[in-house]
Amino acid sequence: MFKPGGSRTFQEYSTAVFIPYIESQFENRSRLDLVWDCYLKSGSLKATVRCSRGKGIRRRITASGPLPSNWQNFLLNSDNKEELFSFLSEQVVQLVVKEKKQLVVTDKKQLLTVPPRKDTAILAPCNHEEADTRMMVHAADALECGHRRILIRTVDTDVVILAVALANERSENAFPEVTTAFLSLASTPSELPDGVLSTLERFIVLLYDRTSTCCDVNVLRKKLFSRKSRSLEDLSPTRAALEQHIKRAAYQAGHIWGQAAIAFVSLPSPCDWGWMKSGDERLQKTPLWQV
Repeated sequence: MFKPGGSRTFQEYSTAVFIPYIESQFENRSRLDLVWDCYLKSGSLKATVRCSRGKGIRRRITASGPLPSNWQNFLLNSDNKEELFSFLSEQVVQLVVKEKKQLVVTDKKQLLTVPPRKDTAILAPCNHEEADTRMMVHAADALECGHRRILIRTVDTDVVILAVALANERSENAFPEVTTAFLSLASTPSELPDGVLSTLERFIVLLYDRTSTCCDVNVLRKKLFSRKSRSLEDLSPTRAALEQHIKRAAYQAGHIWGQAAIAFVSLPSPCDWGWMKSGDERLQKTPLWQV
């Protein structure tokens, strides 16, 4: 939580410290979700940890109520934080939200939205104790609502892990064929499996232009150069070059890493997987470059 600074009451803290920050974050975004921890009265897995940190003095929170002199001690009390979060949530939803913007704020197990949303079943009621996981519920909802860029602000590394896992899960659901293609390359194939090149070609197209409907990297390359003024370094590889890249990746990930636990491995010739002889055949192989 932000420190009170020169604020004397909870209303001043909201008006001078908290709300300005929320407004600054909301300014260039179409949706903002404010997610708080929820403090369970029984069956809490976090209760022991919170008790080990100490327990601050209980304070009632009102708009005109004076701020505690010891802010950190105040935040050690779960009831204080729960009441503070509810107070701030009520303050936030009073903001004037511009057209085509959405404000989503948690209040204990319930939800507040501006403008009001009817389809909130995926979000509330929610019995997640920690905001760490509840943020993933909100991220998933944002994806369902069509948002493709989601920024999560946190100071906890476990939230980063959860976000990466969610992103991987959703990307697989959005393009399951590419997961199958990668798995086939990792299974020590004897040759490039049928269909893998075309699937990964479409995947590469989306990496360079997520709005593109084409499936040909050569067509995309021409489009990016002529219409979007991309430099040569920022263009997609040609199809011939991509095929060699895929072969080298399959050799490294499938044949070498895939046999990492085997003492004596059987490896195919690198010359069949994107490399070529260079000088003394016994000493060196170099990548086979294509244009």
